[in-house]
Amino acid sequence: MPLHRRFALLMLALCLPLLHAAAMRGFMLADLHTAGADRALVWVEGTPAQLDALAAVVDARHGRVPAGRVRRATDDVRPPKPCGPDAREYSIGALHGDQNHPARELLEMLAAEAGATVCRSRMFVFNELDVPRARSLGETVAAMAMQSLLLPAGFVIAGYWAFARQLSLPGPKASPLPLSRQLALGLAVALPAWALLKLLGLVAPDSGIDSGYTVAAIGWPIAISIVLLEPLMQELALRLWLVTLAERAIGTWPAVALSGLAIMPIHYTLDWQTTLPSAIVGSAIAVLFVRTRSLWACLAANSLLALALFLP
Repeated sequence: MPLHRRFALLMLALCLPLLHAAAMRGFMLADLHTAGADRALVWVEGTPAQLDALAAVVDARHGRVPAGRVRRATDDVRPPKPCGPDAREYSIGALHGDQNHPARELLEMLAAEAGATVCRSRMFVFNELDVPRARSLGETVAAMAMQSLLLPAGFVIAGYWAFARQLSLPGPKASPLPLSRQLALGLAVALPAWALLKLLGLVAPDSGIDSGYTVAAIGWPIAISIVLLEPLMQELALRLWLVTLAERAIGTWPAVALSGLAIMPIHYTLDWQTTLPSAIVGSAIAVLFVRTRSLWACLAANSLLALALFLP
């Protein structure tokens, strides 16, 4: 194949992943502007003097950090593992969009300056503010679902099926394996990938699979998106589309590597602690796709790993 044809095919392979990233980013920003504000929080351990010194800086009542809050451990507010029973929660609220991680970094810096130790970080409460009375809870949930689940998924699914036949892309029944074996292979990939990510989380606490997510914190619409619709969009865009087209241009194993790297524009970050676990998972699932050509095997592996985000 001529070089210019390979280049054009490679650019075509990147179109749907970029559409996926743009749709997720765009509708997430729309959701952030129409929903409540977020809160970034960390749990901190130290001596009473260190914790009080940090509280004097973070607590909004002292005027140093707007929307700052400090809470001691109670029966209703329990420290997450590995924090001890005397740990305290320090947080900053009224956040929108890209303010979440800078606020978390500010809390970590203030804790270090106070001589205390952050025992759990990268925890967020999304859409914290109360639902406006002019809008019912059902209407709010429906709006969140439309913006963060259905609309991005619709873009990706429509884009895939519109060109699947013309580009000879695999469909849901492309694999010759029985469905039960496809699902079993997905489980066989998900379990060691989960163990590897847990190990990574022990080596680098801010990475790995310990997201700090709870359904109560993010809501059922976002939880369903993380476990079902986001994996479906990733498999259509990064495996069935990208790997299939890219391996025609650059070969199978470079296409597998590209599928792992293509997660970065979807997560729109170059932070290795966030991107590396996703790249590892993406590459492993891409290998699974190359071996099985199965949407269901890849979807099972991706969804099981997404479900593990909610495990302690």
